[in-house]
Amino acid sequence: WPSDVRVLCLARHGATREHVGEILSTAGAQVDLAATPDEALRHLDRSHAEQRPVRLAVVDPGAAPEDGRALARMLRGWDGFAQLPVLVLVPFVAPIEPDAEDALAGIAAHLHKPVRRSQLLSRVRTLLRLGPAPEALSA
Repeated sequence: WPSDVRVLCLARHGATREHVGEILSTAGAQVDLAATPDEALRHLDRSHAEQRPVRLAVVDPGAAPEDGRALARMLRGWDGFAQLPVLVLVPFVAPIEPDAEDALAGIAAHLHKPVRRSQLLSRVRTLLRLGPAPEALSA
């Protein structure tokens, strides 16, 4: 991973935040963890001030998957983050049917929970245009 990959994980449930954070940080990403939208906005402010912007947001809207759009709009509405790709985590039982509203909200992709390491890293690499993982090239 390039050293400038900074990811924001916004998830109300601590176990989800820690799981996603551990996967991404062990892969080499710098990860900011947030439990609330206000905390997420503080991370965006800090990353902007440090000139090390967040390149992707992973959002778990919890029990209400439709809240993913509202959270994506809020994050992308913050100064300097209009193009921030948002990956929304959805319960396994919820269908993933991206539509025009998702695109307008800035949702770049969805991923079913429980989050699996290989799926998360593959999706993140795709969204950030990092290409396939080195181990995938040698297989």
